[in-house]
Amino acid sequence: MERFRRQNCILRVLQGVLIGAGAILPGVSGGVLAVIFGIYRPAMELLTHPKRALARYWRMLLAVAVGWAIGFLGGGGAILVLFHQSETVATCLFIGLILGTFPDLWREAGAQGRSRSSIAAMLLSFLALFSVLACVKFGSFSEMRADFGGFLFCGALWGLSFIIPGMTSSSILMAVGLLTPMVDGITHLDP
Repeated sequence: MERFRRQNCILRVLQGVLIGAGAILPGVSGGVLAVIFGIYRPAMELLTHPKRALARYWRMLLAVAVGWAIGFLGGGGAILVLFHQSETVATCLFIGLILGTFPDLWREAGAQGRSRSSIAAMLLSFLALFSVLACVKFGSFSEMRADFGGFLFCGALWGLSFIIPGMTSSSILMAVGLLTPMVDGITHLDP
């Protein structure tokens, strides 16, 4: 029994590492990974009913949080290395990572069946996110300053990307020019 608990804890830490890296790597959604690993519902319960969720899931959430911190900081370092080597190659890698998460998310989303309204909701949300990304990329605010307001925007996007699985906030941050300065600050622990 104790061995099983230890193995489960190690697994949750590793899942947390992947979720943390997914939170910072463009093209990967930490929220999608949380859904795939079965952590999303307990995390949302923590946000809505903290006392009940902590009493029920504290071991799992603690292990995931430790892993998340490791993955988040390590993922930031990986991004800097990739961008210094080749921004084009890094961007293509991130596009591949986005496409790679789709089959698992599709399977998880259809576990309870699909209706016409769920397909319509998927298409509508795709068009909405695509429109936002197009406006960010080609609109008048294509570059944001790396200041308090810019990093407040980063934090708001991260929060939304965890609550809305599939939304990859790092891609938006890359489009507005905030990803590299933010990642540089994170990896050097320089707020």
